[in-house]
Amino acid sequence: MSEVPVSFILPVGPKDRIVDEWLPALRPGDELIIIPFGRMGDARILGARLARNEYLAFLDADASYPPDYGERVERALSERPGFFARREHPLQAVREALDIMPRLEGGLCVRRGVFLRRVRGFRSAHGRHDVGERFNDLPILGEITFRHGMTRSERVVLSSLLAVAVGLLAYAVGVRATP
Repeated sequence: MSEVPVSFILPVGPKDRIVDEWLPALRPGDELIIIPFGRMGDARILGARLARNEYLAFLDADASYPPDYGERVERALSERPGFFARREHPLQAVREALDIMPRLEGGLCVRRGVFLRRVRGFRSAHGRHDVGERFNDLPILGEITFRHGMTRSERVVLSSLLAVAVGLLAYAVGVRATP
């Protein structure tokens, strides 16, 4: 198979810190496009429009990727139009099993034309700042992985569940919980 370069698109916010060791190794022809963002979906679309390569791999500034990530993405995209890399995190299995949250876009790998067709007409709106739900039909490939901590929404859900559990425990032992 001939090498097809990958455009890695990395939206970054004002508080993000880019750690070189966390990024995949770039091969000849690969490019890293760093886009400062206000709204994540808009940054991903801009990155895709600026990309020179057919294959796109979206990264998150707070995730880490193995050095051979680009090679693995290329091989997988040569056989399919797009997929999500599997996020290595304990809560990811729960997310996938319950199918309660959109997939993590930091693992989206897709052909450029497919991406641009699917996001046509996308407008950021309150509560809908990313393009992930337009790709939820794509498979998650277990053999291509990256590491990512809990997302903000996962932290909110987890802390809410913890608060409810503490309240129930306090009720069960007869202690009145105060707000």
